[in-house]
Amino acid sequence: MKKFLSIALSIFFLSLPVDIIAVDVTQELLDSVGTQPPTFELKKVDEIYIPFQNGVPYPSWETQDREYVVLSGTWKSQRQNLNHKLTLAKRTTKIIELLEEEGEGRHASEYDDSQWTDKIIPGVENPSPDRYQDGAWYRRRFFVPTAAIGKYVKLMFDAANYFTDVWINGRWIGCHEGGYTPFAFDATKYLNYGEENVITVRVDNIPWLPDADKSREALKTNDHNIVPYKTCDWWNYGGITRDVYLELSPLVSVVRADIKSRILDEKTAELYVYVVTYNSGQDDVNADIKLKVFATDIRDDNILEPNAKKIANLKKPVPCEGEITKRVTLKANEAKPSKFKVTLKNVRLWSPEEPTLYVLRVELGGKKKLDEFYTQFGIRKIGVDKENSKLVFNGEHIFLRGIARHELFYGEKIGISEYGPERTLGDFKLIKEANANFIRTAHYPNRQHVYILTDRFGLLVWEEIPVYWFEGPELNVQVARGIARQMWFEMIYRDYNRPSIIIWGTVNENSWQKERGLFIKDLRENAYKVDGTRLVAQSAAASDPTDATQNECDLLGFTTYYGVFYGSSYYDDTKAALKKSHAAFPGKPIISTEYGIWAPYGDLSQEDIQVFLAKDTFRAFTELPYVCGATWWAAFDWHTMINEPQNMGAITMDRKLQKAVFFQLQRQHASLATDLNVEIQELRKENILSGRKDITAEVKKKEKAEVVELSIDGVNFRRMDPKKDDIYSADFDTTTFPDGNYTILVRAKSKDGLYVSDFVRVAIENIDDPPVVALNLKDGGAVMEKVNLTALATDDRSQPTLAYSIDGCEPGPMEYLEAGIFQAIWDVSELEDGSKHEIVISALDSSENLTEKKITVIVDNKPGNYIDLLFNHDWTSWNKNYGDGTGWDFPAEELPASNSAFIHSGDGKIKFKFGDKADSALNNLECSKQELNFAPGTYTKVHILASMHNGGGNLPFILQYTDGTQEKIFVEFSDWWGGNPIHGEEIGILCSHHHESSGDKKPQVGIYIQTIEPAKGKILSSITLPSEDRFHIFAMTLEGEVSNDAIPQPTILEPKADSVLGDVIKIVAEDKEEDITKVEYSIDKGDWQPMLPSPDGLYIAEFDTSKVVGPNHTINIKATDKINQIAIRSVKVRIINKVTIVFPFEGTSLYKSAEILVQPRANREVRKIEFQVDNSPFMEMKPSKDGLYANEWKISKSYAPGSTHTLTVRELEEGGGVTIDSVKVTTDAVKILIAEPVSGHKISVDKSLRDWIGILPEQENTATVSEGEYIWN
Repeated sequence: MKKFLSIALSIFFLSLPVDIIAVDVTQELLDSVGTQPPTFELKKVDEIYIPFQNGVPYPSWETQDREYVVLSGTWKSQRQNLNHKLTLAKRTTKIIELLEEEGEGRHASEYDDSQWTDKIIPGVENPSPDRYQDGAWYRRRFFVPTAAIGKYVKLMFDAANYFTDVWINGRWIGCHEGGYTPFAFDATKYLNYGEENVITVRVDNIPWLPDADKSREALKTNDHNIVPYKTCDWWNYGGITRDVYLELSPLVSVVRADIKSRILDEKTAELYVYVVTYNSGQDDVNADIKLKVFATDIRDDNILEPNAKKIANLKKPVPCEGEITKRVTLKANEAKPSKFKVTLKNVRLWSPEEPTLYVLRVELGGKKKLDEFYTQFGIRKIGVDKENSKLVFNGEHIFLRGIARHELFYGEKIGISEYGPERTLGDFKLIKEANANFIRTAHYPNRQHVYILTDRFGLLVWEEIPVYWFEGPELNVQVARGIARQMWFEMIYRDYNRPSIIIWGTVNENSWQKERGLFIKDLRENAYKVDGTRLVAQSAAASDPTDATQNECDLLGFTTYYGVFYGSSYYDDTKAALKKSHAAFPGKPIISTEYGIWAPYGDLSQEDIQVFLAKDTFRAFTELPYVCGATWWAAFDWHTMINEPQNMGAITMDRKLQKAVFFQLQRQHASLATDLNVEIQELRKENILSGRKDITAEVKKKEKAEVVELSIDGVNFRRMDPKKDDIYSADFDTTTFPDGNYTILVRAKSKDGLYVSDFVRVAIENIDDPPVVALNLKDGGAVMEKVNLTALATDDRSQPTLAYSIDGCEPGPMEYLEAGIFQAIWDVSELEDGSKHEIVISALDSSENLTEKKITVIVDNKPGNYIDLLFNHDWTSWNKNYGDGTGWDFPAEELPASNSAFIHSGDGKIKFKFGDKADSALNNLECSKQELNFAPGTYTKVHILASMHNGGGNLPFILQYTDGTQEKIFVEFSDWWGGNPIHGEEIGILCSHHHESSGDKKPQVGIYIQTIEPAKGKILSSITLPSEDRFHIFAMTLEGEVSNDAIPQPTILEPKADSVLGDVIKIVAEDKEEDITKVEYSIDKGDWQPMLPSPDGLYIAEFDTSKVVGPNHTINIKATDKINQIAIRSVKVRIINKVTIVFPFEGTSLYKSAEILVQPRANREVRKIEFQVDNSPFMEMKPSKDGLYANEWKISKSYAPGSTHTLTVRELEEGGGVTIDSVKVTTDAVKILIAEPVSGHKISVDKSLRDWIGILPEQENTATVSEGEYIWN
């Protein structure tokens, strides 16, 4: 028998029911209006694109010499759980009314907000560790002077996250979607002039979903149609996060002036200036536009000045030729572009080394000046040398020495008080001190002043929108919705004139190549359409170095985490991958958009790993001529929703402490820009210093260094004295420092301002301190069975030796494992329950200094009520076999003893039983909706020992009770990484490190405890686990009483499983429990029907099978006892009330021949069964196995390929009965439709049998057609 299957896969977005929170909104209404479209649009006027937002021209966002009403300061705020589906609904009159109803009048001017919380704006709603992601309302009263009458008044938000609605004096004026780009409204007609006004803002920070959760519950909150939609590696700050203000412009004003420059020669440049003017008044206006360019005078005392006019040297105009004056006619409410072509003489180009800026002044008017507008700009050119695969800046090849930086948000908790431009400038000084010339401003547009300052301070920039970790369907949604495209345009037009920005970033580490390629192409084409002066790129994961979507990019951007997240070698694997990328995309230079690894400050071993990675990975970059840049991730530690905090920075979050990698970055960046070299003499890593020490360093350079300085831990630099032969020295008195570990740093400054340093880690020890010991057990805690005694011991000079003693007995040695960890196993299984025992851990260092750690524990060997878990996964490995497990594992040495119970003494005493840690043994349960059954009981708690990988999650557990009810309880678990329980869990087991296939690695990792409380008074009988393969359970324990009441145990006596039935059938059940009150039956998912008890203790019912359709059915029996406990049993049967064709089924495609299989009618004596095709004669069929009838149909060559035929079967019964069945089939038509092909696999066809008919797939796949059968591997 040959079977041919036609497979087609499609992706659907399901509209799921909405949870109504504050207002009764029907799904039908929301579906009918759809989602809110973009509020940004491009309009083509006189062949020039003008950006519009909310119906008015999009401003430049640069501060002008205009009057402003600053709305920053103290507001009133109140949180409200919002309906996120309503938030995203298209703003019709009805939807706005529903928003106001949901807000219970919060929008109204007269609303009493006196009891609301005071809130400083700008300021984040949810600083870490507050994980609130939902709605908030904000209100403020403000005054607008009467002088504003006759002005064009714009209400301007630098940003609010995520979806914002605004009311002024109770009237809704507009909305905006997106959390990192600015938006404005024409507020002119909504204001009370010379009086008090009230502004109300509703901000819905729609929750990000852990790991792109697609469950029904998750999709009620977030339909995967926002940007970003899944949990990202930074904090999801909500609220009004940036400045809010009113800008008062003349009725006829200059809205923006966009500048493109072209370098003609070393001292001459051509400018194309696109000036947008707007007449917001009711009268037509004729006016002149005049351009003038000035040099700038940027100093320390004005570098932070936001107004470009105030950095311009108005006494030093730049010689201009060409179009500097034009006349414009503006009708009422009209915006017009005017294009100017201007040649500048005696110009200097902008570069990181010489960030030369100019200021353009645009005057609008005639005899009377109507308005003037200022913008800073620079002249530079970025491009690609395809022949040499190089990045070209101002005509020369350039290497981008990069560091990334996450934005500082007002009100976030990072240990500083200054969040504005002054702090940003301080950050940039530190970044430049690391000899960087390039920054990537994280994964979202930063505040505008960031890019004003990169222009002035001299840093090249990659700026991007937050399309982070998107998958294909979500990218398709954004192509349709256009919100990501709106963010793209808002970013480009806000920062149009910033010469420091050389790359627009489209996406970060997205998957699904076909959809991603189309998405990037759309953004790239739009960037070229409105800008064209910058490169367009993506930050793709380097785990696929030949990612085809790079065809859509101007240069290749890859996050390179070889040896961290994939691969095993920082250097070899990085270099090999980049070679593959170059071979796949010759002509395109490559930039590492991210490289780095985490290291908490003070964790010396991990800081050393950071340094080693930086050095080795950077070496791979610089040895390949087509690599044009590398970006360390990141400059500073930051807050993240994934594994808080994230400590990959080179400097601590509070900007106070530089890690060793900072100086390594400084050193390796300098190696590309100067021949200056610094080497500390004599000192080596792990030297122990005491007393006074002469620190010497050799400083080599063709030209003498300007200054050479010594520092301890990067602070309080002091000059070193020059000696002969390029040697510098300084006296270091170690007695002025407490004993501990320090970084000695020597740096030299070149005449071009670059710092070059060398550093060495040392220990200062003027006092030999005794060892420090920490034990894994709690004083007064309980122990049972095999106790894993684990101690962490450190010493200031050498590794100590450890021993343990129980109740004063002879001490026994503890085994040294790694990283200061010692261990011994103590078997307490034979000790008396309740007995107390003293444990003494003794640590002895090389100077005979002794530390003793004493605790008392209580033995409790009574077993817990453990749930049996059918382990299916290994997530542990031993030091001797790092390759065991997954390759990213918990260290077996630090886990409880194999197959032994242990007691967690935390908030309460919880007993768990751990699995087998032996190599290749299964020791945890990877969850896939398994049902856990156990003795029913009135349990008060269910304790879960578990962890997650690749992010945390909110997971549904379904509790089944013996009364037939069930309860869904959501439990949050955190990622194992970092051992940081961010969802309120207890730490069950904290390991000091983890294992990778290459060895011991930081950071620490954790297994956590969460507790479920079942419904009171109910008897719990089973739990269904989540369907989530990232979630792993190591142990589960029940707390409470096993039920004394046996649950019903029904048995189905008739019919038997897999019976073939027909006509009226008898259903017979039995339950020997004495307290059964009723027994019922149902067919499939139908209603329960009563069964009648018989004298012999059975329960009986009859059912007419003619009432059901189709052959396959389930008969269910439910027994209920006196306390309403129930139990359900089921059997599957086939109901055949007529002869039935088993194969071929309806629509089957057949080739050459087919075996026809037929099921006879039940409960009948068959005389014969026969079949026919179309109108051909009937042919008799023969009895076959399993009670079926069979015959072979040989398909004639006369049947055309793809033709349709009717196969008819009839049964002739003794006594004269006849039944018939038929199906339609096709002959020789195989069509294979393939969705989401997997590159590198193939379809093979055995063409010796027949010709291949069908649609060839776009990519090769895992399908094989062989001997007429289609097989999905």
